[in-house]
Amino acid sequence: MATYLPRPVLGVDYYPEHWPEENWRLDAEQMCVIGLKVVRIGEFAWSKLEPRQEVYDFDWIDRAVETLDTQGLKVIIGTPTAAPPPWMAEMRPDILARTREGQVLTVGGRRFYCPSNAFYRTQTFRIARELARHFLQNYSVIGWQIDNEMGNHGNCRCYCATCKLNWHSWLQQRYNSVDNLNKAWGTIFWGQEFREWSQVPLPTGTGARYSPSLELDYYRFASDNAIEYFNLQLEAIREFWTPQRGFITHNIFYGDDNIDFFKMSAGLDFIAFDNYPHGMKATSDLAFYHDYVYGLKNEPHWVMEQAAGPINWTKYNPAVAPGQTRLWTLQNFLRGVQGTVYFNWREARFGGEQYHSGILNHDGRQHRVYHEIMSLSEELDKLPDNFFRKPKAKVALLFGFEDLWALQLEPHNEAFDYLQILKDIHASLLKRHVQCDILPRGTNSDTLKEYSLVVAAAPIISDYDESNDWQRFVVDGGKLLLITRVGAKEPSNVWTDRPQPAALYEWLNIRVEEMLSFPPYLPGAHPNKLIGDTPADADVPVSLYDEVTGRTLQAKRLWLELLDPQEGTEIILRYGKVSDSDFFQGSVGLASCKLGNGEAYYLGVLPTAGTFDYLWVDLFRQECAPAVDNLPRYEGFEVIRTGDQGQYFALLNHNGYPLTIPLGTTYYKLDGSAVEQVTLKPYDVQFFRG
Repeated sequence: MATYLPRPVLGVDYYPEHWPEENWRLDAEQMCVIGLKVVRIGEFAWSKLEPRQEVYDFDWIDRAVETLDTQGLKVIIGTPTAAPPPWMAEMRPDILARTREGQVLTVGGRRFYCPSNAFYRTQTFRIARELARHFLQNYSVIGWQIDNEMGNHGNCRCYCATCKLNWHSWLQQRYNSVDNLNKAWGTIFWGQEFREWSQVPLPTGTGARYSPSLELDYYRFASDNAIEYFNLQLEAIREFWTPQRGFITHNIFYGDDNIDFFKMSAGLDFIAFDNYPHGMKATSDLAFYHDYVYGLKNEPHWVMEQAAGPINWTKYNPAVAPGQTRLWTLQNFLRGVQGTVYFNWREARFGGEQYHSGILNHDGRQHRVYHEIMSLSEELDKLPDNFFRKPKAKVALLFGFEDLWALQLEPHNEAFDYLQILKDIHASLLKRHVQCDILPRGTNSDTLKEYSLVVAAAPIISDYDESNDWQRFVVDGGKLLLITRVGAKEPSNVWTDRPQPAALYEWLNIRVEEMLSFPPYLPGAHPNKLIGDTPADADVPVSLYDEVTGRTLQAKRLWLELLDPQEGTEIILRYGKVSDSDFFQGSVGLASCKLGNGEAYYLGVLPTAGTFDYLWVDLFRQECAPAVDNLPRYEGFEVIRTGDQGQYFALLNHNGYPLTIPLGTTYYKLDGSAVEQVTLKPYDVQFFRG
């Protein structure tokens, strides 16, 4: 279990194999000068570590570790399995992955291997074990990163013959018999009942479309199969390395979604992710992904690749302005990160990342970010011990990979984006300076009761055990907010034959009478306009009103559910009328059900800003208390409470322009100066007591 370090750690990703050995000492000296403490090496060096099968050359990496050690730098070894050497593919072409379209990937890049291949699994286990044994007595090495960005480039979804065999084995373990599978999937539809396991295809393409049950199970299989492969390396290293000797982690790429990372993280000492803010859609995504990664184990995490400057893989790859590297690093630590490792030390002269920035230029010159990190390191040294501590939130947002996959396969409305819906909810709380933890679907009631409010948006796959936990949470005094598409599908991804929400039917006296899907415009108003893929772009809202207060508000005209409250429930909001085509006017859009000491709410529509105001300010004001009272809600302005007793807070400006912040009362900066108003420079972070 990961625990907080007394002080945050800065480090860097380094590729000594890219540079002449005579450069290494100067590199290590400069790393030390700017305050770096750890260095990650080795994760793409398999061809140099094992130039021929079972012929190992560890001498060069020993010298690299020794050189780093002379400057007091500790080392994290990355197992090099994300990019097998070309000799291996030439020897065994079957290790190469096959895409859904039937293309066999080639060497020359990375993540082109098949995670099912038995030979590749053996080679992976062997190189990880040899490295773990080799470095056991070298105490400059403090930990391991397994592989690199598992699932990146869609790598875990392979469609080769080996994967098909593994797929059939997985199905047999899940269903025991073909008859059970036929029943669970409803293969009688279109007369596609199977008689043998060998008849079940991989979903590579068919006429019309596959059963969504088959496709969701394939996604589950691909995730489980990748985790099984991943755990071989965990096993190989654990044979020699206890958690006391050194940690084992992995760096996920924040946007990857084809592995259930909640499951994959389980055996690791902590999880890490690669933080490239300019690859994200919105500033608020930064906080979302931090809370998501923290929630994978509900423990402190690391950033194993932090952008130190511009990246090379987006459409425009914008410049990183002065102060942004400091801002991103401090946000890391404020949101539960223990170590920030910058990518990378020196910009690559060759290969696929020549435009990807580093702390040094291609020619080895120090540039702006070098000095910014050095100043930041000095700033961190002056902060008190235990300064960076992520406070426990009162609000939890539930995330389910199976919900994500099911809704990717069948959104029904192409603008219904599960992940974006969760981001919108999180961002609306962030804008109000409310801390929100992200937890996996299936979190038990003992953990849920640590929160005052739990939000489950589009939990479409029913989980009857989880329903019992939700019921206990509410009975014990919690508040549960459900938002659309709740329990519409059984675990096998077939439609429930019970009234919705099916898994909650026994205790939640709110039914879904009808579901309505709309394009993001009024019918007939924009006949030539294409439907967008971002729910926030909807042109015409839907209206809601409170019968008691007369208050009206707006929500997204995208997905509406007309609710049928039963006995003992309270109607809170009804749908209003925006156009003559709103035949659903007067139907119930939000209702609640008291149960024991708590209350469950069902919202049948996706919120916009006005709906969020109503939820967080009117309905759940006590549960959604801000980190600091009476601060303005500016775009790109973030407030985070920190400290081992929550005695500090930070103000962050993600904007390229200054913000003047009235504090509403007197607060004290860390130097003791009293302030009632502060100006945050572009990309500034300031700390306060109180």
